Amino acid sequence: MRIINESVSNIINEPEAPLERNAINKISDLRDGLLKKVDSSFATLTAITPEDINKLKTEVSKGISDIKTVAGEKVASTLTDQNLQEVNSTLGTLTETISDQTEVLKNTDADLLYKDSNKDGISDYDSVHVYNMNPRAPAVVSNYEGRSINAAEKVLLGFDPTKVEIVKVEKEEPVTAVTPVVETYKVKEVALTEEKEVVLRGQALPNSFITIYIYSTPIIVTIKTDSNGEWVYKLDKELENGDHTVYTASVNNSGNIVAKSTPFLFTKTAEAASLKDTSLTQTDTSKPSLLANSSIYQKTIILVTIILLVILLLVIIGMPSKKSKDVV
Repeated sequence: MRIINESVSNIINEPEAPLERNAINKISDLRDGLLKKVDSSFATLTAITPEDINKLKTEVSKGISDIKTVAGEKVASTLTDQNLQEVNSTLGTLTETISDQTEVLKNTDADLLYKDSNKDGISDYDSVHVYNMNPRAPAVVSNYEGRSINAAEKVLLGFDPTKVEIVKVEKEEPVTAVTPVVETYKVKEVALTEEKEVVLRGQALPNSFITIYIYSTPIIVTIKTDSNGEWVYKLDKELENGDHTVYTASVNNSGNIVAKSTPFLFTKTAEAASLKDTSLTQTDTSKPSLLANSSIYQKTIILVTIILLVILLLVIIGMPSKKSKDVV
């Protein structure tokens, strides 16, 4: 990939036989189109499959071929079949890596975090391992305050997602719950907005529901993480100044905590809020499962993201953007 891009860079910037502005603009357009296709194909990096990588391989090969056509014989003599073989070899290695990681995810059921078979707003993983629901069964819809709500909305409102009737879930307290402490469940930041509202940010499993417990008030609220497992919660009520403790946990439809974080301490004053300590207890790894060893999905995301970013950077390293050329 490095050789290909250095060649393209040399061709575009060759002083003795410079390309016309029109040709450079076309090459930039081809580059931009290729990146747009790659970006749309891998908008969710955590769901990459070997088939996606093969599609990328085809797109890159076609993009290079189109650049050769626009720039003419000079490029054709530089971008050889050997160069393309190097591209395919690199992407082939990536395909094998993704295949291995995909198998690991399947073996831990982590692939279910990115599936919602019955479109009820709850991932197949949470359906099976948290709420004891069949993820392929028809979604359970209920009427609440004159409107229909799905299973995910019921979880956020504190109701049992498995019931058609509205049933309030009485949540277990994390202080007394005898459940595994999961290292992935973290509170990473506590801060104040300009309006002096408390905002918490943290990490849990992707596409999952976590319940936040703030003491000593107490405040108990359930929110959903994004596809990377990140979450943000802004308190909608006043929190007194002083020291506070916050837990996050996965709570099932019976109100029992199935996994929880360590307690995180933070201090809130009139002017600021900040974490004090993030390692008050030890992680319990006595039960090997995704919840007890859930950092594997993060390693996969990081690995795949780094490899793809390297490939993309190599694709564009030698090609000046159309915008910069237009300025000149």
